[in-house]
Amino acid sequence: MRSTSSNNEDPRAAAWAWPLRLLHWLTVGLLVWEIVITLGPMNERGAVAMRWMPTHMSLGLALFALCLCRMAFRLVTQAPQPQRPAAVAVHLALYAILIALIATGWLGHQPMPFMSTPKLFGYWPIPFAPKIPWLGTARLLALHSALFWAFCGATLVHIGAALVHLLLLRDGVFERMTTQWLNRN
Repeated sequence: MRSTSSNNEDPRAAAWAWPLRLLHWLTVGLLVWEIVITLGPMNERGAVAMRWMPTHMSLGLALFALCLCRMAFRLVTQAPQPQRPAAVAVHLALYAILIALIATGWLGHQPMPFMSTPKLFGYWPIPFAPKIPWLGTARLLALHSALFWAFCGATLVHIGAALVHLLLLRDGVFERMTTQWLNRN
């Protein structure tokens, strides 16, 4: 079954702009790295987790920057048609959860007295977040953890939908973010 846009164009004709595709796959790479660290060494207690904290924070801030770039680029470009309401909802959820995840991680990080200032990929100091006494570090980190699992769930919905388009519908939607450029003359 092949879906078409309102002007009867094949949806394969319109791909996402290459900068958005590049930002998408850079985001995927950083997210995979972040998830491996989060479920691996960051899941440990004590010194092991603390050793990985600067990398975890650096990846989080890099993801935040990529997310801002993606949103800025989306403000000046249009999505290929047809963009289904469910896809829009999932994308908005992914952006919102990712930003909230990064914000709660930054706000919830309270360094120990002996810790030096964390540095972005070992070079640029990451400013400490202001303390929010009424919310508290424990609540922020619990929210950060809940948002992580919500993000994983939304990501699985996104990946599942992409696979449905690739394997079942075969409507070219998956190719808009992957190999569309290979098929151009």
